[in-house]
Amino acid sequence: MRCCSAPDPPSLTTYAEALRADQLHQLLVEAGIALAMMTVALGRLRAGRALAPLRTMTAAARRISADNLRRRLAVRGPDDEFKAMADTFDDVLARLEDEVEAQKRFVANASHEPRTPLTLQQAIVDVALADPDASVDTVRAACLRVRAAGREQERLIDALLTLARSQGGLQRSRSSWSA
Repeated sequence: MRCCSAPDPPSLTTYAEALRADQLHQLLVEAGIALAMMTVALGRLRAGRALAPLRTMTAAARRISADNLRRRLAVRGPDDEFKAMADTFDDVLARLEDEVEAQKRFVANASHEPRTPLTLQQAIVDVALADPDASVDTVRAACLRVRAAGREQERLIDALLTLARSQGGLQRSRSSWSA
């Protein structure tokens, strides 16, 4: 009489099925990992290609300096977001270039304006000093004319400073100029 029967030894088929299931599981795990790695690698490659125009525009923008505002990004290609951004940047550069040129013209013109009253003052003083027989009244009249020309210079300088401040050209307050 047998009280306990021994289990039947696993059959070769059962062992093969278990081995196959284990190998299939291992294959699925490794394939999943390989797929994830390929997805990441291909995603990075695709993102790199998609962002290449942005890198090109960034490098070109860095080459543009305050001394060379004539350069533009001038992106060619389809009308996509990158081209729209580059065109907007080029428009901003064009406006900035126009403003810088206007400022240069203003400074050049403004630097010549005080010369006329200054030249007049020097001429008045030179004429008064050149006259060996100049009377006190002649010297006094010359001094009054020099003072009037000085006031004209002061008005001109005030007007130039006001214009420069109104265009945002000066950051200092009026008190720092008189100090």
